[in-house]
Amino acid sequence: EESDSASINISEKQVGVRFEGVKKVYQTERGEVVAVDDFTLKLSKGEVTSLLGRNGAGKTTIIKMLTGMIAPSCGEIYLDGEEGCKPDIGVCPQDNVLIDTLTPREHMMFYAKLKASMANEEILKHVNMMLGSLELGKQEHEPVSRLSGGTKRRLCVALAFLGAPKLVILDEPGAGVDPAARRRIWRLIDEHRHNRTVLLSTHHLDEADMLSDTVVIMHKGKILCSGSPLSLKTTYGKGYWLNLDLPIITNNIHANNQINYRENKEIEELRRIVTSFIPNAKIDLSPTTGVTVNVPFQGKHGTANDIPGVIKKLEEHKGNLGYTRISLDCDTLERVFLNLCSAASAEQNNAIGASMASVNSDSIHVNIIDDTEPIIMESIRKPEPLRQARALLKKRMWHFARDWRAPLTTLILPTIFVAVAMGFSLIRPPSSDEPPLDLNPKLYDNHVTYFYSIDNSSDLFLQRLSSQLHERFGGDYAGAWQIHPNDTGTCDCLEGQQVCHGLSKSVEGLFQTLPGRPTLDWIVSTFHEYIEK
Repeated sequence: EESDSASINISEKQVGVRFEGVKKVYQTERGEVVAVDDFTLKLSKGEVTSLLGRNGAGKTTIIKMLTGMIAPSCGEIYLDGEEGCKPDIGVCPQDNVLIDTLTPREHMMFYAKLKASMANEEILKHVNMMLGSLELGKQEHEPVSRLSGGTKRRLCVALAFLGAPKLVILDEPGAGVDPAARRRIWRLIDEHRHNRTVLLSTHHLDEADMLSDTVVIMHKGKILCSGSPLSLKTTYGKGYWLNLDLPIITNNIHANNQINYRENKEIEELRRIVTSFIPNAKIDLSPTTGVTVNVPFQGKHGTANDIPGVIKKLEEHKGNLGYTRISLDCDTLERVFLNLCSAASAEQNNAIGASMASVNSDSIHVNIIDDTEPIIMESIRKPEPLRQARALLKKRMWHFARDWRAPLTTLILPTIFVAVAMGFSLIRPPSSDEPPLDLNPKLYDNHVTYFYSIDNSSDLFLQRLSSQLHERFGGDYAGAWQIHPNDTGTCDCLEGQQVCHGLSKSVEGLFQTLPGRPTLDWIVSTFHEYIEK
């Protein structure tokens, strides 16, 4: 009757997410890799479901398929809500997704307006409630860049619960934070878990034990087992562990590396006391922990073992046994997880090596010794530059083979551009030798006109200098001439312009003028002609 009522209670739970035969296969160069295989699970509303597994178990793939980042190869995933509506999901990724310049309050307001279609008053009320749960105090007005790692992580978890989503996915919420910050994150999750489906992925077994209603242990993409933490400990655990520190026994174990408890009166007395209360208890001797007694949860007939009676009896015989300390530990979820994963790995290895089952233990032992000997005796190989260069070239070849753009941009396109440039250089017109040009002002369209005057015309040196100038430049310029003293001329204003009579037209070249005023008059009078030219 009790089992029937339990099944009724489980069936009455509202399902938030349902996986049915989900499978994900990745195509790689080595073939197909199955990340998730036949994943069937129901996540109940108002509960926290934890995914546990080693690296490569498929936890991240499950989260990616649930958030829509990747599609399953086959199978179906059903979310709670009306058909055709956008799913209401809150996600806390493994890495913090925060804006350094914004404060926690600004983050809350920003994400709330993005996620929730509520009025501003309701958004503000919801943000204030979440900030109160964070217990930030004055830090809610500080930029995120000034917050500690634990505070940033709490803010990311709070952002996942913001807007009252129906499904909340937390990927390693307690990763990289101190124990005190983890406890605050636990309180935050426990406070806002109600009426929501929470999926938690973690490597901390104590975190899963404290928060989870259901724990799912995965291995190589498959579900090994699922259930509450207590049910997993009861079903797959070994019970309680009673540890006793016996200095005499520990010293003997260190010295001899093995001891027969029947030849030691303390161990014999301990065995007698324990088996009188718990017949199915097992005693183990360890050089590190001393004496360990494994006490199962139940006896041979399904009744609970009398653990308090054993401890009370051991305390009464403390003087005879000679132990210094006694402790009792329950089997933890971590030990259950490690035992299940180790058993699954051993099962896979046994399946792979089934063809070698006929090899006896002696030959195996000999092979192990023969295999390890050459490794120990192997000398260290000196580095060879040729081998290293060959390995680097091989690595570069692999890079080029995986990314065709790299050889295209580094080898093919530069070669094409160089060939095109060389082709254009061949089709240019041939160049011919041009005659030499004299360097004189006539090469320019508007060359400079030079003026000079001789103050003392009777000076022989100045006369020779004037003749040299005329000989050098006079032949090149047709307009070389002199202005005589009586050549002043008259000027009239005709049609708005100054017209001077008695002066020759300006000819570009070398001009000898009288010193003083006549040169300036000539320049001013020919100014308009110079501008027009």
